[in-house]
Amino acid sequence: MLTPPSRVVLNGSHASVSRKTWSPPREVCDYILRSEAATMMYLQRHTQVPTPKVFDWACESDPTNSLGAALPQMLRIICRFIVVQCRWCATRTFQAWKSLLALLSGPLIPRRDSSVLNPLTAEQLDSRADEFVGAIDLESVRALASSYNNGSPCRIDETATAQGSFNICFFARFDNRTWVVRVPIKPVIHDVWGKLQSEVCTMRYIQENTQIPIPRIHAYGQARLLHNDSAKQAFMILDLVEGQPLVDHQLLSSSEEHRRQFYSELIDIFTQLRRLEFSAAGSLMPGQPEGSCSKPTIVDAFSIPMNDLRIQGYLSSPSPPQSTAEFISQQRLLLWDTFRLPSPALRQKTAEMELFALHTIDKTPLLADRLREPFVLTHTDLRWSNIMVDHELHILAIIDWEWAGTIPASFFIPPSWITASEDYSAGFRSVLAEKYTASPHSQLLKEWISTYILFRIQPKSHTTTPDMANNGLEAATESRALTLPPGTASTADCGDFVDSDDEYEFDELAEDPEQYTQGLYYPTFIGDVLANRYRISHKLGHGGFSVVWMADDMLNNREVALKIMVPGDSGEHEYHMHDEIANAVSDTSRLLIYHDTFLVPGSLGNHHRVLVLPLQGPNVRDYVRVKPIAARISE
Repeated sequence: MLTPPSRVVLNGSHASVSRKTWSPPREVCDYILRSEAATMMYLQRHTQVPTPKVFDWACESDPTNSLGAALPQMLRIICRFIVVQCRWCATRTFQAWKSLLALLSGPLIPRRDSSVLNPLTAEQLDSRADEFVGAIDLESVRALASSYNNGSPCRIDETATAQGSFNICFFARFDNRTWVVRVPIKPVIHDVWGKLQSEVCTMRYIQENTQIPIPRIHAYGQARLLHNDSAKQAFMILDLVEGQPLVDHQLLSSSEEHRRQFYSELIDIFTQLRRLEFSAAGSLMPGQPEGSCSKPTIVDAFSIPMNDLRIQGYLSSPSPPQSTAEFISQQRLLLWDTFRLPSPALRQKTAEMELFALHTIDKTPLLADRLREPFVLTHTDLRWSNIMVDHELHILAIIDWEWAGTIPASFFIPPSWITASEDYSAGFRSVLAEKYTASPHSQLLKEWISTYILFRIQPKSHTTTPDMANNGLEAATESRALTLPPGTASTADCGDFVDSDDEYEFDELAEDPEQYTQGLYYPTFIGDVLANRYRISHKLGHGGFSVVWMADDMLNNREVALKIMVPGDSGEHEYHMHDEIANAVSDTSRLLIYHDTFLVPGSLGNHHRVLVLPLQGPNVRDYVRVKPIAARISE
């Protein structure tokens, strides 16, 4: 407020105030002084507002200290003061209320529909990526690598770069080593620096807590790497992993010894990752203080689908899920948003299949609401090219952890190139079954047994020692004279479910006899009576962890199926899974749930869990195989 060169006494002290930069007219100064003095005196008399006490004041134009002329201005100032305060209070109250509503009803507020976005085409994204890569200054990259190796000279071969979907790698060759300078391609990544920090944190956490082979990180940060551009770009400098990326024909053409060795090392990696448990799903970021990776925090996941949406303008930023149900819900929304994006080259048949799959997922009962499980760190992009091996298929390193994150333990499964192909899954499952008795592999097998991945395991023994076989034989002989049950090996008894022309196929698929001698399968014979009630009549089939028999229920005079599990946690796990499903699903008429269960003593002093199931007809595979093609097409 402007004050005239007049005398004002505040709390007994004199204060002379003057303005040297600009002197307003005397009338204005007198008017302002009268208004200020009147306002302060009015506040002192009628309110409790703390203000300096005015003892004396005077203006050259009003030596009588009259308040009458200043009263209207005084009232205007007071009104303005009250209005400003009320407006501030109302604004803060509205903001607080808005935040509370967003917190309570966030899931109900419509998100930005991804179908209204105008995404860039693949050609446009590739063009931007190529433009970015072309602008990288190789001399800047060389100087950067040299600066982190005590200034040692290095060379970078422009023709030896390696470019992927999200990064370009330059190979800095020193006299005694080669480093990889990896630069994220900024136009195709939504949050370059955040993703890089997460990858570094994940790799350091893995190095501190596991023996999984990964490249060593020498440095990471941001530096000027582009021609004629002062903006800094993210980078990471790592050791070069000697070896080559795994390729499918290499695995298929290798000897069985090398393949089994590869599967064994891969299972060891899965086992170590399974032990890294967290309380939420998402990506790892350095915790506080000083960016420590020993106790990382969990943030919203950096994933390829979410990145693809965000670079197109998608705005959703969900918080890390705290339960399996929340995780599944977020994945459903992510799928819908991904498939709503306009696609320039989408075939109608593909679109129909995708919509059918999405609607099917939405209608599937969500059993995860009752599930309480930890979240496990996983790679999420463990394709062939991210597994570095030598010529004997030893795993040298797992690379590209940029999209790694934590997921519910029930979603922690092998990559699809293993589970979707019998060429690889059979050997993988066989090695996993051999490792079942070795902790901590038993935990992994216990969790995977309930999935389709391991449902049809038919392991063959490759490392059975004579002592193991003899011990199993002695234990089995003590309980009964050992003869292989009918239907084993070349004596498959298929009952009325197949005709004689098809029985040779069941002979080829019969279980391994050594599973009986080792005490895994329960020796069962046609005519045996279990639990004083069920008389065995035929063998229906077998899996890696059970043999299924048809039996007569002599109490209820009906035929049933007995699923006799291998001893140990696997049988109990399936038993408890049946209970979980029965308690969570109201209508189980289309689900195969046991209606009775009991235990039978095993040959090694243990017990086998037996599930009594309704007897069903032939499976779909055999039904389709024997049905005429014309009839199948007409249906």
